[in-house]
Amino acid sequence: MKNYRNLLWAVFSVLLLLNLVGFSISDNEVFSWLRLLESVVLLSFLLRQHLLKDMYIIGAAFFFVILNVCVIHYEIPVFRRGYYLSGIFCYLFLVLHLWPELRKIRISLLEKIIFGTLFLLDGALVFYLKDIIREKFNDLFVEHLFLLYGCLSILLILAAVYYNNLYNNRSSLFFINAILFLVISDVTLFIAYYMELNLFYFPSALLYLFGITCLIKFSVIPKKEDLIPILKG
Repeated sequence: MKNYRNLLWAVFSVLLLLNLVGFSISDNEVFSWLRLLESVVLLSFLLRQHLLKDMYIIGAAFFFVILNVCVIHYEIPVFRRGYYLSGIFCYLFLVLHLWPELRKIRISLLEKIIFGTLFLLDGALVFYLKDIIREKFNDLFVEHLFLLYGCLSILLILAAVYYNNLYNNRSSLFFINAILFLVISDVTLFIAYYMELNLFYFPSALLYLFGITCLIKFSVIPKKEDLIPILKG
């Protein structure tokens, strides 16, 4: 495990350095390729560690690779649709990974109201962003995919927050950090592309690297030892 941890941090350091080099040369295409490389690293680490375990995480990692291939060719309609389809499967698999734990929990009426309100507010923001996509591309299918993608990202964040509140340990902390980094990375990528603010490509790639690293850390923690719910008396 120590060698594995050392390898992870060595790879992280190299990828971080590459991101800094990309920022110094101000080449936006470099960041797209770096995101793809980071996705391949995630899938490689997971396959090396446990091919037949946590298949939802493996599935999410596989679709992260496809998603970032689509990022590179985003101007082509089929890849643009593929980007959102892949993102939907990524987030869906991550939600399904948490589901066996979350379905055992009884959520109070107040928590349902709070989560429902947050979902509606964030959903309204997703609908607003959809109009920006419409101005750029007149593609109704992409708009519908974006809505589903956005709603799943909100659902995943809420699930990760509740998961962390339930266990409050290393595993849940790495998971919620991974989700927040990955979702915020998507938001900054959206801003960079649709609002033509090229400065946001760098934080998008950097946040994506942090998210991928946290997801790897989450995946290698022994779940039976670490996932012990907090007893609230």
